[in-house]
Amino acid sequence: MSTTILHLVAYDIPNDRRRTKTHKILSGFGEWTQYSVFECFLDKRELVALRAKLHDVLDPTEDSVRIYP
Repeated sequence: MSTTILHLVAYDIPNDRRRTKTHKILSGFGEWTQYSVFECFLDKRELVALRAKLHDVLDPTEDSVRIYP
């Protein structure tokens, strides 16, 4: 049995298209609490899946996504 942990996810993405995609991805993993903040209860496997999906969308030279347990 995997333990779920609350993760706070905050992002700053200047590009509208990537920001919208990021918001949609995060909506599948947690609850939107403020403009660019989500609360997600994730186990280890879900956290890996979330990071992989975000990796496919983000531009590391412009975008910032922070995931805090």
